[in-house]
Amino acid sequence: MPRATGPGAAAPSACGYAAWRRRRCGRSASGRSSPPAPRRRIVVAETDPDLRAILRALLETSGHDVSAATDGPEAFAAALRVRPDVMLIDVDLAGFDGYELARRLRMTPEAKSTLLVALTGWGRADDVERARAAGFDHHATKPLDPDALAEILRR
Repeated sequence: MPRATGPGAAAPSACGYAAWRRRRCGRSASGRSSPPAPRRRIVVAETDPDLRAILRALLETSGHDVSAATDGPEAFAAALRVRPDVMLIDVDLAGFDGYELARRLRMTPEAKSTLLVALTGWGRADDVERARAAGFDHHATKPLDPDALAEILRR
């Protein structure tokens, strides 16, 4: 299975952070004007501490309320407590993986309508289908494209 590779494959690059900051001023990385995403309650469930910290900082800088979790059970508890609008979920979580987390979340009234985004290094068509079958609304490959993430959050 192909895995995302290249500079910054494990986390958004410095260029990605710069693009995110430009968007806060109303411009995308391409220089086009774009409306800011509405303020959201977001849970970031990511095993990698560096990526988790970067995502949290990027999202908070954009005005979102962010909670973080390091494994499946912690993310599930956070979802019930926070009732997030959006969850960014690493599919390789410990405890139970992101696919199981998505299935469990879809069975709860607190998270039934939460926008679930799968975070993974795998991007083949069968990987996307596996994420959709588990209950994810979106499938995002690492490294995350800040413009694509901003577009998801604007919905």
